[in-house]
Amino acid sequence: MFSKKSPEIVLADGDDTVGFGVMLSDLIKQNLKSNPRKMIPFNLMNRLRSKIVIEAPDAEVTITLCFGDGKLTVKNGADPKAKVRIIADSDVILELSGVRVVAGLPWIWDEVGKAMLQRMFKREVKVRGIADRPISMLLLLNLVSVK
Repeated sequence: MFSKKSPEIVLADGDDTVGFGVMLSDLIKQNLKSNPRKMIPFNLMNRLRSKIVIEAPDAEVTITLCFGDGKLTVKNGADPKAKVRIIADSDVILELSGVRVVAGLPWIWDEVGKAMLQRMFKREVKVRGIADRPISMLLLLNLVSVK
């Protein structure tokens, strides 16, 4: 049902990939390597052919994570076909990796979870398209979380 081979993560723009894209792809690679169970959300995102735009206005960076064909492709810029868009400062986006995931859902009962929830209410983290594609957002959180 799911691929057992090691995941392929491709930087579409090669050496011209923005540093934020490289950092996020390295985080996902490391998470997949250190926790083989993370292959489940990786494979599900591939089956869904998820595309997620991540925009960090403070760094003037926008990237798109494109899942499909058994791989993740990180592209510079926004893919107009992406249904989910995360907008937050770069440090806040990286803080998503600290959100604990329990039974596939973000744990909002510890300090990190509460802080992230507060940031969302304050609109410091905006997630557009979450109502249409909540599964893609939850799977991404599962992939980037180191906990």
